[in-house]
Amino acid sequence: MARLEYSLVSSSWPVWLLLLTACGATESNATSDAGGAEPNSATADDGAGGTGNGSTSGGGGDASTSLASTTSTSGSGGTGTLGASSNGSGGAGGTEPTEPLDPSIFDPLDPTEPRTDGDRVTPGPRADCPDREPTAGADCDGEGLTCTYGAAANWACRRKYVCESEWVRYGADCVVPSDAYCSDEPAPGLACPGPQGTCEFDSMICYCPSCDRSEPCTPPDQPRWICITPPADLDCPLLPPNVGEGCSPQAHRCVYGNPCAGNGVIVFCREGVWEEEPKACDE
Repeated sequence: MARLEYSLVSSSWPVWLLLLTACGATESNATSDAGGAEPNSATADDGAGGTGNGSTSGGGGDASTSLASTTSTSGSGGTGTLGASSNGSGGAGGTEPTEPLDPSIFDPLDPTEPRTDGDRVTPGPRADCPDREPTAGADCDGEGLTCTYGAAANWACRRKYVCESEWVRYGADCVVPSDAYCSDEPAPGLACPGPQGTCEFDSMICYCPSCDRSEPCTPPDQPRWICITPPADLDCPLLPPNVGEGCSPQAHRCVYGNPCAGNGVIVFCREGVWEEEPKACDE
């Protein structure tokens, strides 16, 4: 027994120092296990809306990505505003409403400077087309003469006739959406239930795109309302003029709706008569 005590006392590492070191290590581990976060941790859970390592928190519990690419999940804080935040504000799909579009953005050519002062032009009387809508199959004069009829803002709802020794009706009747679908003027940019026709609100049209190659959606499977106003150019009538109606000024062109979506048209004033231009998507 005496030899064992001597060995411990004469050791190069005193017992008291070994015990002190062991106690310090235990205390450090206990502190870390009790919730001390790594200072460079990429993810921090903040239960009171606090801010951790460049992340953003607020008052709602949504997750947001910070400028430092770290993520903070807030239990009672709000929606972060930096990076790729996810929140439920701004309507369906988490987006903010946008402004209606001017149809000139669908013009494949560089549009002319619009006239924005004075009175808007109105279509003139028909030069060669009958004033009254013809009957399909009736005799006609003027081979190739094309005339349209109707007053809808949606061009697909106009009725087109071509003289081919007799009047031939081209195109089917347009799809008329249900009253529930077009009950209220939608907010452009917000999610819509899918294409069900074009809604008319006076001279403005609104429709839900099909999210196909001609009108891709972002995200791909979430269509959003598109609304298009009449042209800002006052040298264009408020509603699309019918093919065959009189026009001025000469060589002026106007775009209505989205021609490639079927609800719009490009018209050109040639020799005092409005005629329909081919769509870029037809080429």
